[in-house]
Amino acid sequence: MGKLVELNSQGDTTTLWEPADEASLRETDAKFQALMARGFSMVERAVDEETFHRTEHFDPSAEEVIAIFPMTGG
Repeated sequence: MGKLVELNSQGDTTTLWEPADEASLRETDAKFQALMARGFSMVERAVDEETFHRTEHFDPSAEEVIAIFPMTGG
């Protein structure tokens, strides 16, 4: 099971998906795309990897995706 973690000013929100469940994949992909459209930066970690890397596309085989709230201010 994979998870998409949204880090924002209100705290963390987690969405779980099951690679074999088409409905959860569609829901998670839609959330991923919506967060990208709002300016979030996305990083993912594959199964059995320790490091994260930036991504712009939802990968159902990833173990964890973190959506990082865009920084603002000056």
